[in-house]
Amino acid sequence: MASAITQDTSLYSTARQSFRPIHAVRTTAITMTRAFDALCALTVMLATFVVLNVGGMPGTVTEFLTLRLTVKNFMVALLLLFIWHTSFAALGLYQATRVRSFQSAATRIVLACSLASVFVSLFITASPTGAFNIRVVLLFWLVSVVVELAGRNALAAAARYAERKARDVRVAVIVGSGQRALKLWRSIEAREFQDWHVAGFVDEHDYAEMEPEIRPRLLGSLSNLEDLLSREAVDQLLIALPVKSQYVAIEHALEVCERVGVEAKYFPDIFTTSRARRALDADDDVPSMRVRHVPDDHRMLIKRALDIVGAAGGLLVLSPVLLACAIAVKVTSNGPVIFTQERYGYNRRRFRLFKFRTMVEDAEALQAGLEDRNEAQGPVFKIKADPRIRRSVASCAAPRSTSCRSSSTCCAAICPSWGRAHSRCATCAGSRPRG
Repeated sequence: MASAITQDTSLYSTARQSFRPIHAVRTTAITMTRAFDALCALTVMLATFVVLNVGGMPGTVTEFLTLRLTVKNFMVALLLLFIWHTSFAALGLYQATRVRSFQSAATRIVLACSLASVFVSLFITASPTGAFNIRVVLLFWLVSVVVELAGRNALAAAARYAERKARDVRVAVIVGSGQRALKLWRSIEAREFQDWHVAGFVDEHDYAEMEPEIRPRLLGSLSNLEDLLSREAVDQLLIALPVKSQYVAIEHALEVCERVGVEAKYFPDIFTTSRARRALDADDDVPSMRVRHVPDDHRMLIKRALDIVGAAGGLLVLSPVLLACAIAVKVTSNGPVIFTQERYGYNRRRFRLFKFRTMVEDAEALQAGLEDRNEAQGPVFKIKADPRIRRSVASCAAPRSTSCRSSSTCCAAICPSWGRAHSRCATCAGSRPRG
């Protein structure tokens, strides 16, 4: 039986292609933008009218609050909202795919406010007392442009943050291929807002006896579960096996999760009953028990805050030293100052690393010719007096250099608690964990 996993297509990338919560985020952002535009138009119009006609306003707050809203004023407010929204919609400001940059959005906002203000100026003819005049329209245009630019920029930043969070796909693998596993998969797929993507199933059951819906989604057997979790970005393992007949398999799955550092979840319906009804209060659609290997409480928030504050403070304090290092790298060698490479991080997610370049520009290309001098095993490449090290660095650094063979071939699983590479590496399976 061919495995559903190929070397070129990871479970994480497949999940990103089929996971679509982005539409909900963009729809919510557009709804909030429409509400903000309405609030902006009414508030700015009222404020400018009161400021320019403060002499004709009631003397006290009590008298001001006792003013009655006439049908005429109500109709004028509705007409203002209609003009405002029509102008913004005509310039495509309610279509998330139309506006990509702040410059483009700012131009459209200024044009929309100008167009709406032109139509608002027609209200001057409906003001017999002259309180609503051209000065009110001009001040309304100026303030509304400023408020719309600031408010929409803040909303766009919040939408981009929410969209980035929505793109962080959480991938799950189900252990089992029977009715319990099929029911679990259907319940997850039926959720209105899908916060999880089921990449597939893993089981030792006979392929011919599996449910038709499970067969094309089978990733492999329990024997290669550890290899699967080590190589692929899996956030959670959902165990849907009957405990009576599959106790050994469940225990094996939990042991694998503990070694690799993947969270496991099993469900309370492990016993089959004919008449008795199970009841468990839980917030999730499918009540379950989680087996976590890393604390996930307020301490993580505190640690994250300390990381951000400490890193920002360190960059600020060390900025003169970092600038001097950048100048030294540029002056003493050709090529870029910063070296970038993809590494594995939390839950085997790839991230881009940035560091000052300590080797020659084509160091990775020259590594193939130095393989016979390698003193280490596995994905680590380590030799004495590495000729790829820049002269200025070699004169003041240790004579050894250590690097990874390739970011694409070193597929070691990263433990989410310590960030240490586990034993299941693509090039050195079976070796001891490395710090």
